[in-house]
Amino acid sequence: GVKNGWAFDTLYDYVCGKIMWDPYTNIPDLAANFFEKYYHEAGDIMQQYYYMMKTHYKLAYIKSNPTKTELVDYAFSTMGYNNANFESKGFLEQMNALLDDAVAAISAGDYTKTELDDLIERVELERFTIRFALLEYFSADYQTDEYLAMVDEMEAMVYRYGISYIMSKHQGN
Repeated sequence: GVKNGWAFDTLYDYVCGKIMWDPYTNIPDLAANFFEKYYHEAGDIMQQYYYMMKTHYKLAYIKSNPTKTELVDYAFSTMGYNNANFESKGFLEQMNALLDDAVAAISAGDYTKTELDDLIERVELERFTIRFALLEYFSADYQTDEYLAMVDEMEAMVYRYGISYIMSKHQGN
């Protein structure tokens, strides 16, 4: 099947599906429920990851677009990484470390191998956006061998997880 490698896509689908049934549903409560049920032991870590990414992205957007602050919520919902000022390498590395913590929390749980692999895949799919941004905006910071190793890791993720495209489905074409 078609699988997206873009951040928060599963959360977006979940929330959209729920609010179609009840447009008055509390979205933060939906998100909290999603993180708990979808990531199990890593739910709190993944929720922290989401809100840190959201806050960082919105602040960077406002800084880069001070006259367009009314679009900040739309800009975040699309996660359009179209400006290197939207991230810093250190922040992306911090987010990557949070995802390492999420994998460790899941790995400590009592799961069959299939269940464990599925839960780890959910976290690794979120990591795909971080790795994409590191390669896209900070490639000059890496030695050639480091850069090529990162490209190889991305390619391996594409094949391992069946990633078919890298774009927010709610972002314009």
